Amino acid sequence: MTHVIVRIVIWALIIGAAYLYFGPKGLDSSGGDGMFENASPMYLPPPRSPRLVELEGLAEQGSLTSGQTTELQSLQQQRLSGFWAGSGQTVEAALAEVPVQRRVRLAEILQQRGLTPDEMAAFFIVLDRDHRTLLDDRD
Repeated sequence: MTHVIVRIVIWALIIGAAYLYFGPKGLDSSGGDGMFENASPMYLPPPRSPRLVELEGLAEQGSLTSGQTTELQSLQQQRLSGFWAGSGQTVEAALAEVPVQRRVRLAEILQQRGLTPDEMAAFFIVLDRDHRTLLDDRD
């Protein structure tokens, strides 16, 4: 048992020393400047349907029936499945004609699609992490 613990400690020391020597970029296999940058396109979330907005309002009031609850869950799953499947319009395509103030225009697009402020904040966090230059002004 002691032999196994000694081996684990030795490997932990080797990996720790490599991390200290090379830093996080030395252990990064992404190949770019950003450790989290992603080459795949980022898609806009699909818009909320009027029925989904109506059911979410009823849910906030606490007046949903069991059938409406089932319908709400189904509509939410349909909306999110399109986003996670990577379908619809990409952020790059939506901002193709916008050379300046791209962040502001994207915020307007997301508001039109019915995103809440929390959802928009999360979307921008992921966008800034994975696609840092996407919202930069174009010349």
